[in-house]
Amino acid sequence: CIEVLSRSDRMLISGGAGVGKSKLAVKILEELAKEGFNPIVIQSSAIPLWDDLIHLFQSGKSYIVLFDDANKSIQNLNYLLSIVDKPKAYTLKVIITSRDYIKKQVVNSLESYSYEEIVLSEFKDEDIEKIILKDLPNLKYYLDIKRSIIELAKGNARVALMATHSVVPGAETNYLSSPVLLYEEYFKKIEAEIGVF
Repeated sequence: CIEVLSRSDRMLISGGAGVGKSKLAVKILEELAKEGFNPIVIQSSAIPLWDDLIHLFQSGKSYIVLFDDANKSIQNLNYLLSIVDKPKAYTLKVIITSRDYIKKQVVNSLESYSYEEIVLSEFKDEDIEKIILKDLPNLKYYLDIKRSIIELAKGNARVALMATHSVVPGAETNYLSSPVLLYEEYFKKIEAEIGVF
């Protein structure tokens, strides 16, 4: 993926929910930081960023910017994209993430610029199984729970890991039949662990 940014200053990473778009982008930022780039992460927000961006970049430096979930703030994305082509005394590369089913707005913003796209596919059931067994190896002894997690995940590693973190072997696992019940159980467990709610 890093070689893509040697050919283009803009890279779009798209794919379904939970396939690792943000995780891949952060890994690229970490690698480019080793090469002297200053990593910056922009989380989508409706708050205009242009004043901040104007003063952020310094002459003679190299920057790699991750604009995560760019579809949530097209106005800020358009401004950031316009900066990349302007004459400047610094290097600027941008990684943009977007879910595949709503990336049309992002692609519309990118169409007048050169960019490369990396499309991440859903995880296969075998991949999800490896992920959850790496996280909780004892699940190999609980085939019904493992199967329920894989079915619930539908290729989404984030949901699979949430389910894995919510599982207590021997306890009630009805929440594995529904994403809504899973979210309730997951956050109940988080609440108990950190004791804030």
